[in-house]
Amino acid sequence: YQGGEPGADAEYLIVRQYDAHAWVEAWFPGQGWVRVDPTAAIAPERIEFGLREAVAEEGSFLENDWTSPQRYGDLAVLQWASLQLDKINYHWQRWVVGYQGQSQMDLMSRLPGGIGMRELGYITAGIVGMALLLAGLVTAWQYLRVESRDPLGRLVSRWYRLCDRSGVPVRHGETPAQLASRLAQAKPAAAGTATAFARLINKHYYGRDSETGHHGELAKMKRLLATMKRQADRPSTSSSKG
Repeated sequence: YQGGEPGADAEYLIVRQYDAHAWVEAWFPGQGWVRVDPTAAIAPERIEFGLREAVAEEGSFLENDWTSPQRYGDLAVLQWASLQLDKINYHWQRWVVGYQGQSQMDLMSRLPGGIGMRELGYITAGIVGMALLLAGLVTAWQYLRVESRDPLGRLVSRWYRLCDRSGVPVRHGETPAQLASRLAQAKPAAAGTATAFARLINKHYYGRDSETGHHGELAKMKRLLATMKRQADRPSTSSSKG
């Protein structure tokens, strides 16, 4: 790169892509690789003053990029605003993106009360812990809100618990019909009720009935679930011939 301009308050140097400069390295027998810069012979002002000054007379500086603030460098207000935005980006890169090593030590020296790395670690851990606790509380609150607004979800959860007590734990990705089929094998007395219950689950989620119809289905599902519980809790009977 060749050139650059001071940033806001002259704290750093801004080097942009149009400051990029290329040259040739040629191999000469007995000399090895030698840098040959044709720009110095063809356009020496490009080397001495930079691209902006080199094309000032022809007015082609950033001619295809009319949104670039650097194109209007002769307007003091735009130039000042561009430098302030670049200063914000500079400090973001320095203190956030590149926050490590010496930057940490410099920041520590500015903190009041003699706070060291250990104390800062405790403070950071406390803040992270509080943030995780708050996130957990918010998640639980949102879950309870969804549960309270989804009566069918509560019925399905009760059905899952009934299946688990009956020795038929719910499998990941299992459909209601598949679960009802396994429950029917474990508890034959509840076979018909479990099948009807699973059918109503599918109808509720994927059917096209009205909201009024859904309310009627929920009432029916509550009755089916109560019946299914009695059937599942009924002890198995066996008969033998003597």
